[in-house]
Amino acid sequence: QKTEWWPRWALNKARGVEVLAPLKGKTGWTQATPIALGYSGQKKCFLFVRAESFEMDCRRSEVRPVGGGRTAQQQMEDLISRGHRPENHQDWTDGSDITMSDECDIEFIRPG
Repeated sequence: QKTEWWPRWALNKARGVEVLAPLKGKTGWTQATPIALGYSGQKKCFLFVRAESFEMDCRRSEVRPVGGGRTAQQQMEDLISRGHRPENHQDWTDGSDITMSDECDIEFIRPG
């Protein structure tokens, strides 16, 4: 099973994220709250987000920091192009080290 790596900023409930979501017939960036990373039975580890008008699973290419900027996927590609690996970088996680210590943390559920 392939491990999915996510930047830690994408897992901060208090800060939130922007996601590329279909809204009113168009796809656009909108703010959402990350809720969980993966869920039982899921083959990949998507980021599950919730907003006032929708809930959805997101790929890294559909998630960026609030206010804009490069997507999680683009940031991963940047990291790899600099010769780094997400599994060895403190700003990236596969979710296995997430603790539910405060309101900022999301739930991690190992897929599969």
